[in-house]
Amino acid sequence: LSCYDSSGPVVLNPFSRIDVSGGVLGVQNVNGINPLKFAGGVLDISGTGVLDTMGTEASASYLTFQNGTTVFSGSSEFRTSTQSYDNAYPQILPLDGCEARVRFEDHAIQKDCSCSWIVGNVAGGRGYLEYASDREHGYWDIGNKVRFIGRKVVLGGVRGYGEMSVEDGSVGVGWGGLFVGAPTDATKKESMAFEGSEGVLKVSGGALEVQGYYGTGWASRMISGFCIGYGGAIPDGFSPSGRPYRGRVEMTGGSLGVRWGLFVLGTGYGSGTFVQTGGEAVLSSADSNNANSLLVGFAGGEGAYVISNGVFRTVQNVYVGGIGTNVLQKQTAAMVEAGNLPIHLHDAIGTVSVAGGEFMVTNRAQTAQMVLGADGVGTLERIGADGVCRVSNLVLSNTVENASSGGTLRFVFDAQNGLGPVEVEKSLVIGNGAKVEVELGSYEPTRGRLPLLTAASVTGAVDPREVSITGVCANRAHVVQSTDGLCLKVDRGAIILIR
Repeated sequence: LSCYDSSGPVVLNPFSRIDVSGGVLGVQNVNGINPLKFAGGVLDISGTGVLDTMGTEASASYLTFQNGTTVFSGSSEFRTSTQSYDNAYPQILPLDGCEARVRFEDHAIQKDCSCSWIVGNVAGGRGYLEYASDREHGYWDIGNKVRFIGRKVVLGGVRGYGEMSVEDGSVGVGWGGLFVGAPTDATKKESMAFEGSEGVLKVSGGALEVQGYYGTGWASRMISGFCIGYGGAIPDGFSPSGRPYRGRVEMTGGSLGVRWGLFVLGTGYGSGTFVQTGGEAVLSSADSNNANSLLVGFAGGEGAYVISNGVFRTVQNVYVGGIGTNVLQKQTAAMVEAGNLPIHLHDAIGTVSVAGGEFMVTNRAQTAQMVLGADGVGTLERIGADGVCRVSNLVLSNTVENASSGGTLRFVFDAQNGLGPVEVEKSLVIGNGAKVEVELGSYEPTRGRLPLLTAASVTGAVDPREVSITGVCANRAHVVQSTDGLCLKVDRGAIILIR
């Protein structure tokens, strides 16, 4: 199929379908016109069938899935082999009030794709990209980029929605990285007002690998890597209400690897949440600098990493509640400013909550560190006795002028099993304004001293005025600091109150 003017597209209407079980359905976009218009219905590519965009240049390489469902099953293929990577986008852009879905099943494959997916870029529409086949899709040597999920440009106030799921097989996302909930172009200020977007990534099986980019080209003007809730590039004169760019990751199984680039939850006018109830997430790179760190809340953004089962591991640093741009190294302050991030904001909010599983920030040299509240408010929350939270070094920081900024340690006891301590392999550094919060709830201690945090060394001291304890025996409990960590001391004996 080919269309050279506006008079000849084939329209796939609601309640209609196209079945391709063998051969090639070639769909060539010329002069920005899709020859196959998805107005509903089903496009079923099965058996050995192939859908090929046949793009020979950037202007001929767009394919827009507007409404309806497209399923690749059997041993079918989706090819975009000759597309220019600069401006080539398969787009899942459902219209207002509609849904569009692209799904890979069985042994189907997205092959030779040098393009960027855009999912959910229209106000009021819901777009879905689903990988449930057992094949390898778009690895970096092919140059694939699934770059924007939940991206949207609007003039009104209705938010768009984009969702990607990995259920089986393996999906590689390279060069520009993966963005879950982001503006139209993460590097440019647009002339229109942004009303936000919502993106969701679900990993229940298979493997997802994400690769960012360094250098002096396009990607160096932004935070590259795995970004959830990316609220940058806000136009001049427009101040969003709250954090309208919302991203969420739900990991119940499978594996997630982030190689190169940053792993960021909540940037600028965005909020990002990672909820892990299974599987393994790994942030690693041979490049040992802060351009590979996990940032939970950055440049005024709000981020949260919540784990109750599964494993998170990194040999790099973790910053919870902001980071100074001069610490980002390869992403320098000048680069970040060129990417139009609101780095004038110093009120990032970050929370890491460990209720089970394993949350590990360690390396052999014991140089990896978790920093709380470097440019905002950062909280490490340990809930109950299940799982492990282990870091090589922990810093409770307050390096900005905002008096409410800084690091907080929160310990929440389970009613039956108490608390598993935070394990610091090397050093705990306590800065001015650091806070300690203990929530005993209905837990009744069976011994006088309960470890909250263990460390090989402790520098600085917690101000008693910054300690709060709640629960059934709060009036008899005290946080005690020693050279090897923090513990909760519960006074024994009878207390007689005379009024």
